[in-house]
Amino acid sequence: MKEIFKKYAFVFIAAIFFTALIIAYTANYFSQQTPSKTVDGQDVVFSVNGTNITADELFAEYESSYADNALLNAFSNAIVDEYEETTDEMREEAETNANSVLLYYQSYYGSSYQDYILEALVSMGYDSIDDLTDYFIRMEKYYDLVDDYLLANPTTEMTEYQNLQGRVVSHILVSMDDPDNPTDEELEKVEAIETALQNGEDFADVAIEYSDDSSASSGGLLGAINSETEYVEEFLEAALALNAGEITTDWVKTDYGWHLIKCDSTDMADILDNGLRDDILDADSSIAYTAMWEAAQTIGVTFADEETEAMIKENFGITDETTDETTEETTDETTDESSDTTDETTDSTTDESSDTTDDTADAEATAEATEDTSTDDSATE
Repeated sequence: MKEIFKKYAFVFIAAIFFTALIIAYTANYFSQQTPSKTVDGQDVVFSVNGTNITADELFAEYESSYADNALLNAFSNAIVDEYEETTDEMREEAETNANSVLLYYQSYYGSSYQDYILEALVSMGYDSIDDLTDYFIRMEKYYDLVDDYLLANPTTEMTEYQNLQGRVVSHILVSMDDPDNPTDEELEKVEAIETALQNGEDFADVAIEYSDDSSASSGGLLGAINSETEYVEEFLEAALALNAGEITTDWVKTDYGWHLIKCDSTDMADILDNGLRDDILDADSSIAYTAMWEAAQTIGVTFADEETEAMIKENFGITDETTDETTEETTDETTDESSDTTDETTDSTTDESSDTTDDTADAEATAEATEDTSTDDSATE
């Protein structure tokens, strides 16, 4: 379960919703207002140094921006949809995420909660509240697309994170007022946790049931950390000493209480999925657009006209240099495959030729031996 995704993904919906809402509202506002000043029959909204800006001009600008956003959104959705198949696991996780969002919005907005979610979905091209699951499936595919690109094109941040003992960790906390002198009740909880783990219960399930930390609801998951993460020294040292899949054999004591720590993974794919990807995209959002464009080229997207392609490339920040690099990579892959095929054919031909030569030599040797044998037999006779 991608807990960080579950926690923050709906911010994406809200951002798009409010952006679209502002554009639509502003366009509607300027189209309906009746300014006191008119020039050549056009309503003037404001003037700068004698240059008049009319309501029609502003409306056309915002209408064009909204249309461009709709096209970009449709293009991105099409690429993401085609990037990979929707698996049962993916759909199950998306349904869980959708239900979590529905429950959260219901508790926050009350009986009108569906209206807020539906408006957000409609602004992104969806039709009903039931499409929320499809939205999360699409986001899952989008993250897979970006992660695949990053793994194939590692950034400086990824290399540095790996060098700093990057890993994904979880923990179970028994909070204590005095960790040096735990109460009988606290020790009972410690014993219950140890017994559950000894009986083979999953670490995440035990964390959900017993941990006193806020991460309990996500199975104790803390996400990606490295040697520079600002955790208390005792905790960080113990977490970094673990190999993937290991749990601390002894409880780690900090000012917060006693911890059992698990290293969930040291694999970069998991590290990306648990926080590092978000940090990378926050620092350079163009990576996501480049990843999307490369996926489009791999899938084989064609455009109805050059104007549409140019608009999408401009908004994605795609230059001719980027396009050339993508083409070179594709060409290199094709060349490598062709080279491999040629090598295989050459090796096969050489081997066959060698085998034929060997067979001929063996035949000649056999013939000579037969002649020698015949001569010897004759001599014996």
